[in-house]
Amino acid sequence: MYILFIILIIILSILYLKFKNYVPILMYHRIANIPGDRNALPKEKFAEQLEYLSTHNYHTITPEQLYNHFVNKTKLPKNPILLTFDDGYQDNYLEALPLLKKYNMTAVVFPIYNWIGKPNKWENFGKQETTTMNLTELKSWLNHGLDIQPHTADHPFLTQCNEEKLNLEIIDTKTKFEKLLDKPMDYLCYPYGFFNQQVINIVKKSKL
Repeated sequence: MYILFIILIIILSILYLKFKNYVPILMYHRIANIPGDRNALPKEKFAEQLEYLSTHNYHTITPEQLYNHFVNKTKLPKNPILLTFDDGYQDNYLEALPLLKKYNMTAVVFPIYNWIGKPNKWENFGKQETTTMNLTELKSWLNHGLDIQPHTADHPFLTQCNEEKLNLEIIDTKTKFEKLLDKPMDYLCYPYGFFNQQVINIVKKSKL
C-alpha cells in the first residue's frame, strides 16, 4: 500500500510539472441554441461557463499576454485562461459581448475577411444560415477592449492551397485587416486547425 502511495505521488508530481505552465484555451464559434450543431453553444450555457470561471477566480488574457509569457517570460495573472471565437458570427457580438462585459472578461474573435457582415456561405455543410459581424460591430468589439485577429480571407483548408493562394489568404489578409481596423495583426487562427510546413513558412513570412 505504501509503495502504491509513493507511485501515486510520483505520477501526480510528474503531471504537475508537465502541465503547470499550460494555459487553457476555450474555443467558441456560435453563441446560439442550435440543436445538433457542435459548434453552437446556447447563451445560457455560455453564461454558466463565465459564471464558473468568475467564481473560481480565472482571469481571461489576450493572445499578446500569452505570447509574451512564453516568449518573453512575462508574468500572467493567477489562473489565466484565453477565450476565442472562430469566424466572427454576429451572435458573438449580440449575445457573448454583453456577458463578457458583465463578468469583466476579455476575448479574441477571429473573423474571415471576405465574409465580414455576410451570411456564412463558406460553410457548405448544411449549416443553418446566419450572419457574421459587420464592420461597425467589429469596431465596437474593439472599442469595448476586446481583440480581433485574422482567420484568413475565405476559410480554406490551408494544407490544400498552393503558395500563391497562401499568400492571398495569409499575407494579403493580414495587411487588409490592419488597414480596415487600424491595428496590428500579430496572430492567426488556422481554419479547421490544419497546417503544414509550407503554411508555417508563409505565416513566418507574414510576421504573424
